[in-house]
Amino acid sequence: MGRKVSLDLFSPCLAFMVGQDYGRLKQHCDWAKPMTYRLAQGPAGLRLEIPALIEGIANRFGLDEAQVMEWSARHAGFGKDMLLETRKRAVPISFIQAEIDAAVRTLAPIPVYFGLELVRQPGVIDVDPAHVVDMVRAGRAANAAGLVISWDLMHAPADCVRALAEAASGRLD
Repeated sequence: MGRKVSLDLFSPCLAFMVGQDYGRLKQHCDWAKPMTYRLAQGPAGLRLEIPALIEGIANRFGLDEAQVMEWSARHAGFGKDMLLETRKRAVPISFIQAEIDAAVRTLAPIPVYFGLELVRQPGVIDVDPAHVVDMVRAGRAANAAGLVISWDLMHAPADCVRALAEAASGRLD
């Protein structure tokens, strides 16, 4: 029909749990964006989803969260202190970079653009310029084709927009 198709996908660590097979999906799109949001304590944010998954497994099977995290560290790439850091501040940038990299490798040759949180809504997403720079660097290191600015740009703070402009221009590297 002459239209390009893009996919907004769960982050690779969660995709298989919701039935998203990157290998099969890439046959039906022109580009994709994994939702690798590290700060949001709301919809589509790994900061909400990872702790909820750990808590859910622990509760469902009567396990201690430490046991679930130990297993996750061995099988899902979660770091030893990842749950604590995720709850306190954000999903570790090293994990986010690995997730973007996994999406890039699995979806190749389809271009992958990562989702960038660029809004500030206190208590939900508390983005600052350093977060923006960290994400741009992680996306570059993972060879992403680019980024998609996510959510309500009416709440994008000017300091974060400036940080994005500087990071995207390469002046920070």
